[in-house]
Amino acid sequence: MRLHVRGTVLPGGEESDLFVTDDRRLTFRDDEDARTMLDGGFLIPGLADAHCHLGLYSPAGDDATDGERARASARAELEAGVLALREPGAPNRASTGLGPGDGLPRTFTAGRMLAPPGCYVPGFAREVEADELVEAALEELLAGGGTWAKLIGDWFMPHRRLTPNFPVEAVAAAAQAVHRAGGRIAVHTCLPETIDIAIEAGVDTIEHGLAPSASQAERMAAGGIAWTPTMVPHGMVSTEIGLLHESGIPAAAALGAGSWDARSFLGLPGIEEGAPADLVGFARDPREDPAVLSEPALVVLDGLVMRTPERIGNG
Repeated sequence: MRLHVRGTVLPGGEESDLFVTDDRRLTFRDDEDARTMLDGGFLIPGLADAHCHLGLYSPAGDDATDGERARASARAELEAGVLALREPGAPNRASTGLGPGDGLPRTFTAGRMLAPPGCYVPGFAREVEADELVEAALEELLAGGGTWAKLIGDWFMPHRRLTPNFPVEAVAAAAQAVHRAGGRIAVHTCLPETIDIAIEAGVDTIEHGLAPSASQAERMAAGGIAWTPTMVPHGMVSTEIGLLHESGIPAAAALGAGSWDARSFLGLPGIEEGAPADLVGFARDPREDPAVLSEPALVVLDGLVMRTPERIGNG
């Protein structure tokens, strides 16, 4: 179905007529036969959840299969207007390959998380020693689709103190191997010492990274390392954006971190000529009030209408 949407396109802020072509692409070229789905409002290329674990805390419940849990979580994200997901590691590989073909957000996975034996939640990670990290990272990179690998940088040891899991040499070797293979690597850390290890090793993202110092933040920025603070429940991105704004980040920047900037980091385009037809429309400007993000008026994923004010579901 060819569609027409009119609204203010963010982040640019220009009011435009957008059309969805037969091949599910966006165009600004007029199509008088297209069906108008939204006339007025504000348009973004969908929200993006840059840190989620689809098999955990799933609406499907703990008794469901791995695949059922992953899909139920992805559907909860979609209903919140999230059209792109990054899963930096999981206990299994059930999320690999999920995407618009399943009526679900575009999903980037990192295979299984990597940690030394006994150094993470039991059963959650693939356990490897430091000298096995490079080989395991490459295997999980490929198992997850070739985009990401993930290692657990620190955890609570028997003395109940957070302790780095891998030496900087092992993390650096894994990062270099993953980069040579065309992927990127994420590191879970809550310890300042591990943040230093991750920065020195040249990883791509630091997950959680509680309370990095100003100098660490500057080094991360200089090295192009992204920081991903996150909450657990699925479909909470709009709340996270609001919290970023409350912490002092300008509303437009906070929104970008959960939408167009995060999509760009994942290699996805925004609302532009020829891009895949992903967009979410709102009646009011979410830059003025992030709470608006919890009230999407229109959700279009890969050219299919997934939500209108009257209906939620597959188009």
